[in-house]
Amino acid sequence: MRDGNQAWKLREDVGGFLAALVSAAEAVEVNFRWRPHLSDPTDELVLEAAVNGSADALVTHNVRDFEPTYPLKLPTSVKTAAARLAKADGVSLNQFIAAAVAEQVGVIQTPREFSERRAGSAKPRTC
Repeated sequence: MRDGNQAWKLREDVGGFLAALVSAAEAVEVNFRWRPHLSDPTDELVLEAAVNGSADALVTHNVRDFEPTYPLKLPTSVKTAAARLAKADGVSLNQFIAAAVAEQVGVIQTPREFSERRAGSAKPRTC
């Protein structure tokens, strides 16, 4: 068991680390323009915060739910336009494409899921 002085020193070390972490952190405004669709829904806020914060990387030990990169071949004209829009938004091309794809998936998937849930909860009418 630690004596009182060792426990106090540990608290100081942890406090110093947390102070340094907070001083290096940037506030991220959360917006719901798009929602990622990950295999583990609890990871979606992590990815959304990384994208909204224009993070260069997402570091995690949870590699199971964050798939490796996916090579994507785009027509040159589409890539050029996407790169221009990404630069105007102040994000990387990868972030821009990830957000655009996630937004489109949400646009397509949300109405389907809503309709399926509504159809599943519908009760037959009796005359």
